[in-house]
Amino acid sequence: MKIAIDASSVNDSGALTYLYELIINYQKNEKENLEIEIWANRNILNLIPNKEFLKKKDISKFTRNIFIRFIWHTFIFKKMLINHKTNILYSLSAFYLGGFKPFLLIHQNSLPFTKSEINNYKFSLKYLKLILQKKLTLYSFYRSIMVIFLTNYAKQTVISLLRKKINTKIIQHGLSKKFIRKPEDNYFLNKKYDKFNKIKLLYVSNFHIYKNHLSLLKAFNFLSKKYNLELNLIGKKSDVSFSKVNKFIIKNKIKNVNIIDNVNYDEILNFYKSTDISIYPSTCENFPFGVIESLGLSIPTLTSNYITNLDVTFNKIHSFDSKNIEDIIDKIETFILNDNLRKNNTIEAYNAVSKLDRKITSRKTIDVIKYSYENYIKKINE
Repeated sequence: MKIAIDASSVNDSGALTYLYELIINYQKNEKENLEIEIWANRNILNLIPNKEFLKKKDISKFTRNIFIRFIWHTFIFKKMLINHKTNILYSLSAFYLGGFKPFLLIHQNSLPFTKSEINNYKFSLKYLKLILQKKLTLYSFYRSIMVIFLTNYAKQTVISLLRKKINTKIIQHGLSKKFIRKPEDNYFLNKKYDKFNKIKLLYVSNFHIYKNHLSLLKAFNFLSKKYNLELNLIGKKSDVSFSKVNKFIIKNKIKNVNIIDNVNYDEILNFYKSTDISIYPSTCENFPFGVIESLGLSIPTLTSNYITNLDVTFNKIHSFDSKNIEDIIDKIETFILNDNLRKNNTIEAYNAVSKLDRKITSRKTIDVIKYSYENYIKKINE
């Protein structure tokens, strides 16, 4: 069987992490007749590990801009897949409008389906883009033979908007072993903080309005007057939210805030391991890598209430209302001062995420693709 993975829209975000882990953790059986082709630009392909069952197809000339990629993706890609004798297409793009069949999709972007967050972009081209993306995604889901969701929460949100039933499967993200550190191995968990000890805070996420960096900074600005804090913000400077964050830092003369926008997948582990507390105020996620990586490394972690409602995996996390600065301040300060709460909460959360195995996730995903193809062929031949 030949599986094509459409990674034409993948950049240096969670989608790249997903693709990397899917490939590196897949263990092909000796008797398994399987070949996987990844179609992506050269920069992405260079970051994907080589495997004996894997072939890389460089489409850099078709990804130079969004217009060229759309034309290629919709009208040219089908013929290329047929010429390569592809059996099934697994698209990591938000939608697929081309004519190749069969194909299946994964739902990784909840923003077009979160009305409260879309409204933040009203009266802008971004707003129109999100509305269009929502409609095209729903249309693609109707045409797909299977849609993979990361959580039941995301599935139910989308299903409520559909007019007919679609085939779905829930497969959570797995956790790489490199992001596993038992609570007893994190000596930071035994620290007792006061106003003199430096406390390192970390937020790993690209800059978008719904990521609520500004809310976190407002809380940090207040607390840094009482405690010796340092805040590392790691993420791509994606939209207007970064300029607002930067203006706030300059206006309030905030010190000890480090913004790092170019950290590769391996380097980020060093930031995690030197962190006292991870904080994730985002109010629009699917199954956030940053959160499960922090919890897997036994880092005391605070998130928005939104994230704790996504999946049972996150139920044990101490959380706050991202729109309420006083609540963010209160929850961070509680974590700083209450070492028993901080430690016990971290152990509970670690026990939840340590069950997420990326080898199992990878195997489940490929099995679902294979099963979907076999079922498709069976129905055609009936």
